[in-house]
Amino acid sequence: MADGGFPDSGPRSPELAGEASAEAPESQGTASAGPGLGAGGGRLLNTARFRWENPGDGTLFTERVPFIREVLFGALGLTPGDLICAQQNGPLGFYDVTLSSTEIYHRVLERRVELHHHPMGKYYVVDPLWDGNRRVVTIHVFNPHVPTDLIRRFLQEYGVVHPGERMVRDKLGIWNGRRQYQMTFKEDGKGRLVYPSALFAIGTNRGYLFYRDQPVFCWSCRAHRHKMEDCADLECLNCLDRGHMVRDCKGPRRCRQCRGEGHGSGAGPGSPTVGGHSMFVLTFTSKYLIS
Repeated sequence: MADGGFPDSGPRSPELAGEASAEAPESQGTASAGPGLGAGGGRLLNTARFRWENPGDGTLFTERVPFIREVLFGALGLTPGDLICAQQNGPLGFYDVTLSSTEIYHRVLERRVELHHHPMGKYYVVDPLWDGNRRVVTIHVFNPHVPTDLIRRFLQEYGVVHPGERMVRDKLGIWNGRRQYQMTFKEDGKGRLVYPSALFAIGTNRGYLFYRDQPVFCWSCRAHRHKMEDCADLECLNCLDRGHMVRDCKGPRRCRQCRGEGHGSGAGPGSPTVGGHSMFVLTFTSKYLIS
């Protein structure tokens, strides 16, 4: 397990190896905030999820009493007075543990890295369920050689990036190009979180990212809080006119460079070529290289 609560980069469990969001599902509360419920209306106050990762060696999901004794009391040094509740979900393989104070909750999050030294605790990943601004951000830069430091610096524009990194791997143990970071988004001074764009570029290296509760994103103007079909600046990628999408287009195909009809960008009669390929294609390909 790496710093910050992420496991090492070995083969992941199915929910982390798949294409869906790798965040654990959150416990759901009632619509109105009552005792133990935060202003988020459903995120459990001072609650952490201990998610069991099947090692594939025949080890079974820990029963409730041994889990409390060995993991909570033994590995993390908690006492009965530190706990309000420990809820078991056997079919999905996790425990939701609610602590008696915010101080103890943060202490558990800080000490969760110690679990990988414990014979039973090493099978658990601890996910915070309370910090409303905290997310696990899954990011995919198409160039796999982009250094981690550059990615972290990009994310730091939107909040605090916590220690640790997870390289998401498939069932064969092969990295699929995605990385995960835990971060706490900053606010804009008006009570709203500052969100990174779902599509981005670090230098000339493009990528995309996603996280829990990600706002609606427009793939046309790259802005949040509206869909592409509702975008006032929507431009058809076929005829280049505004106000409709390609699927609804009845106009001719136009070149984005010369605006001429009947050919795409870089394929016009006056387009420069190198070795039979348009300069546009060569330039686009070079964007994914790091000098």
